[in-house]
Amino acid sequence: AGGLAHRGDARERTRPAPLPTAVPNDNRVPAGTLRDGVLTLALEARPTMWHPDGDSLPGMPVEAFAEAGRAPTAPGPLVRVPAGTALRFTVRNALPHDTLTFYVPARVAGDARGTALDSIVLVPGASGELRVHAARPGSYVYRANGRTALDRVLRMRGLLGGALIVDSTAAPPRDRVFVLLGINDSLTSYGVPVTERAVVAVNGRAWPRTERLAVTVGDTVRWRLLNASADVHPMHLHGFYFRVDDFDAPPSAMAAAGPPGRMVVTERMLPYTTMTVTWVPERAGNWLFHCHYQPHARPHRPLGPEPATAARAAPHGAMPHAAMAHEMGGLVMGVHVRPHAGARAATAAPRVAPRELRLVAERDAGFPD
Repeated sequence: AGGLAHRGDARERTRPAPLPTAVPNDNRVPAGTLRDGVLTLALEARPTMWHPDGDSLPGMPVEAFAEAGRAPTAPGPLVRVPAGTALRFTVRNALPHDTLTFYVPARVAGDARGTALDSIVLVPGASGELRVHAARPGSYVYRANGRTALDRVLRMRGLLGGALIVDSTAAPPRDRVFVLLGINDSLTSYGVPVTERAVVAVNGRAWPRTERLAVTVGDTVRWRLLNASADVHPMHLHGFYFRVDDFDAPPSAMAAAGPPGRMVVTERMLPYTTMTVTWVPERAGNWLFHCHYQPHARPHRPLGPEPATAARAAPHGAMPHAAMAHEMGGLVMGVHVRPHAGARAATAAPRVAPRELRLVAERDAGFPD
């Protein structure tokens, strides 16, 4: 009996410790310590378990940033400072086997080269410091990646990315920051990410677990959208136009964008681009803001060991029809627009006779089924 107990204790000692949970980050509270014009922030890249559908449902192991001494978050901790602040990042690579490179766009410091990146390279267990002068107001994505083929394509490892906001004044405007995330774990033989393997989210959650936004008719709503992924996201607002106040990206991506101040219902965001938008809700109701690329607005692949086993037994890319065709998921947020104070209830419209419509669906011989 003593020998059996001894062997059981050995198994317990060799069992890996559970991964810490990556907490959703709503990007309301800045990280680090700001003192005398200098922001100091200690980040750690750590293995975590991410639950995009809520902590009670299966998750997936993924790398994420944590502020030193705190839980890891998805996306990484928010960096928000007034222009002119000196940024001092201390980054530790706590991943056991992977060398990481940590990046901050050089545009933050006013670098005119556009695509340049300030960076430090970190072997497993190492720490390094990156100093950046935040001279240029705007929205940016800081990130880290490794050296695998998947890293080279995605340009970011797991959830190792976050928002870096440089405000033009010491008092930040009343806005919200939304980071679009995308996780993929495999490439095709052509080196293209497998679409069916993608898991996408806003501020760490996928619909229907994303934040519900509440605004009032007549409000001026200001959002910052940051695409911290290698995917293209055409972001679409139901029911209203929004104004693109600022769109930031390397010069090649800026050439494809329109002029500031344009009024749109959909704006296409290339990888690692950011934009600031303003809109005014004109009528009460429930509306959606979502990516208009269909695979990014439907449920992702099953997570956890049991659903994943079932998925492997199905044809490549196959998912239950009900989940794919009749549900939403991914990059979707709900917006509840309340009537403004003192608004009178709308008078019921007079009843009219229903109008009958006959719809005919025909097959177009010039296109596939």
